[in-house]
Amino acid sequence: MRARTLFIFIATVLSLTACKKDEVRQVIKKPYANGVLLLSNSSKETNGPSELSFIDEQGKLTLNIFSTINTGKTLSAAATSITHFNNRYYITSIDGPNHLTVIDEQTLKLDYTITQSGIAKVAYFTTTDGKTGYVNVTDKRKAGLYAVDLSAKTITGTSIPDSKDVPLIPISTVNNSVVTGAGKRLVKVDNNQLQTLYTYKENVAGVVKTAGKTVWIGVQGFTNKPKFIKLDQTLIAVDSVELDNNNFKLPANGILTASGTDEFIYWQETSLGVLCRFNTLTKVAEKLIDHPTAGIMYATAWKIDPRNGDIYIADTPDLFSGDLYSHLYIFDKNGKSKRVIKNVGYAVSDIIFTN
Repeated sequence: MRARTLFIFIATVLSLTACKKDEVRQVIKKPYANGVLLLSNSSKETNGPSELSFIDEQGKLTLNIFSTINTGKTLSAAATSITHFNNRYYITSIDGPNHLTVIDEQTLKLDYTITQSGIAKVAYFTTTDGKTGYVNVTDKRKAGLYAVDLSAKTITGTSIPDSKDVPLIPISTVNNSVVTGAGKRLVKVDNNQLQTLYTYKENVAGVVKTAGKTVWIGVQGFTNKPKFIKLDQTLIAVDSVELDNNNFKLPANGILTASGTDEFIYWQETSLGVLCRFNTLTKVAEKLIDHPTAGIMYATAWKIDPRNGDIYIADTPDLFSGDLYSHLYIFDKNGKSKRVIKNVGYAVSDIIFTN
């Protein structure tokens, strides 16, 4: 492991060549690989521009990395999410004018922005082909899914029909299709139309994938018992597990997340301030990390490291008093504290692990 780490480090700082006869091969530098990007919703000033922070594989924190790399440019304020597809990162902004900012994954240099949009307050984005994408918005009066033409660099102002109940949560993809909740329905986007796959007794809380690209649907449980439903690769339900609704509600704003490399699904029970976990193999749910006990006052983002299962929680303790600084709490997969990194950004809204 030590030798492998040394090799990765050397590969990212040196340009190595290997000669064989007349052939020369150059190792491509990837200075931002094997790290963590933190998206700040704001800056020290409440209405200031958004930013990116980077933690490298040695744990070194670098602030304001977007504006440092892209001289004279800033991210639009109120950035909400960062999504990876192929060799790019896509960053959304509620305020604009850059509703979507696209940057290169290796250099973090600006590729392009989308300023032409028929809808404002863009929150979450996804794409399955790099040509057409979809966003949802924070404006409840205009809730729904909106198509993004990445070639023309425009976002439509007309939502997909019957998508007004799509919740304000990350938009999931399964087998090159957008699959998400729409109120009590699980829906699939097909040719800019919604196809209802299933209807449940309560609202869909989210769609996640565990190891082996296994698809799980979370369904809220406020009147009924919350449940997780397993789908096969053809989106046929093959398993269902109910949880104790005295301990778990599985709220949509608890933001279901999974590393995609192990058997666990995580979410926050927002009324309790507790990070919970469901083991898809043992079919057991547990309360894993009590935020107040861990020192977390107001969690604004949480993600799982696919490389080792570590749990990352961004805390913005004085969010409602106007102090927007955030701290990062890192736990191992058993919920044991590993490290706290202070002042990693301002109102951190999303976390992503770099390849």
